[in-house]
Amino acid sequence: MRTIKFRAWDTTDKIMHTWEQWSKEEKQENFIILNDDYYILMQYIGERDGNYKDIYEGDLIRLDETFNGADENSKIFEVVYLDEDNADEYPTFPNICTYILYNRETKDWIDFQWDDTDYMTVIGNIYEGIKNETI
Repeated sequence: MRTIKFRAWDTTDKIMHTWEQWSKEEKQENFIILNDDYYILMQYIGERDGNYKDIYEGDLIRLDETFNGADENSKIFEVVYLDEDNADEYPTFPNICTYILYNRETKDWIDFQWDDTDYMTVIGNIYEGIKNETI
């Protein structure tokens, strides 16, 4: 069974709130509170990167140099949940309600494959930028 958890970007204070910060009761209360204009919720996608770090929507992912022959400039991708609400924002993609890796600079996308996570490293997120880059 997939673990369901969220984190939330506080648009006012510019900080990330993690799921682990809340008790069970607070999680129930905060889910309702956080689902408003002041917070942006991001769901855990149910997978971890090559360093066993949880992967969430909005994460910035660096692909390993052995993955798909990507050159150095096109290896950083954003984890995006593609659904009917945002499908027009991204290139033509045959499926909706799925995760993709999207490079905003090159407009390249990769269909997210669960067995590829060993080739991925979470290096930050779209709100806080690149945090733990190791080249």
